[in-house]
Amino acid sequence: MKKSIVFDFDGTLCDSFLLLDVSLETVLNKNRDVKFSEEQIKSCFGPNELGIIKKLVGEEAAPKLFYDYLIEYNRHHNHYIKNFYPGVRNLLEKLKDEYDLFIITGRNIESLFISLSKLDGFKYFKYCYGGDITGAIKNKLFIKLSNDFKIPLSEMIYIGDSVKDYYQCTDVGVKCISACYINKENI
Repeated sequence: MKKSIVFDFDGTLCDSFLLLDVSLETVLNKNRDVKFSEEQIKSCFGPNELGIIKKLVGEEAAPKLFYDYLIEYNRHHNHYIKNFYPGVRNLLEKLKDEYDLFIITGRNIESLFISLSKLDGFKYFKYCYGGDITGAIKNKLFIKLSNDFKIPLSEMIYIGDSVKDYYQCTDVGVKCISACYINKENI
């Protein structure tokens, strides 16, 4: 059986945070009397994008705004995300023949699929799991992946970029490796 490597997306495979922020701010503040600050929006992070929108505008308005968010995300994608981080595509090319590669992310699967489509990234991953409107559930997604593909949790390696990723992994016995990218311009 091939070993499995599971990747986070945001901050691990590419720098997508600014695109997420701009797209959320645009739809949340469009045609509104009261504007949400960047801090108000970021204070709702944890759930996927639909969950963030629901927290801020309520259950009724959220589906339409989420649809608008996906349009904004798609429209601005190529401006904010031109490629994976340097070296990531070469790494994925090398790993895909020897390992089963997956994505487990806290974001909505719809926005992930927009990014993977624009980055020609689907070819690397066997399957992708997205987040939930309630908050961080990566530990549950590891169990789902394990059950769906009959892969023991102890045979998975997760590559993420946050302390939360580490705790979600150790909660279910998945090994975790942390990625950290340094902006050369800030050195």
